[in-house]
Amino acid sequence: MVAFDAAGPSSAGTGQSTSPITWTHVNNGNGILIGVTIFGGSTNTVTACTYAGVTIPLVKFQTSGAGANGGGALYGLVGPTCPTGSNTVSMSWTDTATNHNCGSVSVTGAGAIGTPVSSAVITNANCSQAVTATTNGGLVISLVAQGSGTTFTASAPNIKRVEHLASASSSADNLGLGTDPSTGGTVTPAWNSSSDDWAIIAVEILPGGVGMAQAREHAGRRKGRRHGAQRSWQQASFSTPDTLNPWQVVMGGQRGPAVADSTRATYT
Repeated sequence: MVAFDAAGPSSAGTGQSTSPITWTHVNNGNGILIGVTIFGGSTNTVTACTYAGVTIPLVKFQTSGAGANGGGALYGLVGPTCPTGSNTVSMSWTDTATNHNCGSVSVTGAGAIGTPVSSAVITNANCSQAVTATTNGGLVISLVAQGSGTTFTASAPNIKRVEHLASASSSADNLGLGTDPSTGGTVTPAWNSSSDDWAIIAVEILPGGVGMAQAREHAGRRKGRRHGAQRSWQQASFSTPDTLNPWQVVMGGQRGPAVADSTRATYT
């Protein structure tokens, strides 16, 4: 089962305009999700996101409101390559004259990151995003970037893990990160604040057992293909060896030499 581990640098998050920004996150689990707001424009201006020097891949970027006044980006890494312990998160961007709000959430029991979904809301006090066909025992992480500058409320079962409020100067200058337990059906993280523009990103962190089962299924398919190729080689036989091209035998997509006796060529 995937569970919340810790928030970084704390539930208050952090923020600044100068690049890079760094903070400490203590990860006692096996996965980390890192959120950041983009003050203006319609593109992700982040150029690097690392944890303990390990690159954290982008999960998704979403513009806020009408799409030209900032947004939010979520980065994440789970599994054995995710660093553990007390380490530094570092994030760099190109728009150094504008503010960025940041925070991180670590999780335990993670097997894989699911398919992210996102949307934008224009001038509303509420924001939500449905994640369909979840896996029981997983955990849905949501990021919101919003413009009002007033406190976020996470609607149960969503739990607010990080909140960093900066200003009402753009449609995305405030950050929230939350978690919802996966139920095996549709999970819809929901947030509330004063009416303004929103960006929301949601993604399910799948349990470790799910990732292992998928890996075993994939390995089984590969093993079946190898055994099938071996049987094809063993069963290959030919008559009229006097006219057989010794490289005519095709097995598993590769050619091999024929070995003939006086009446028949057989591979065993």
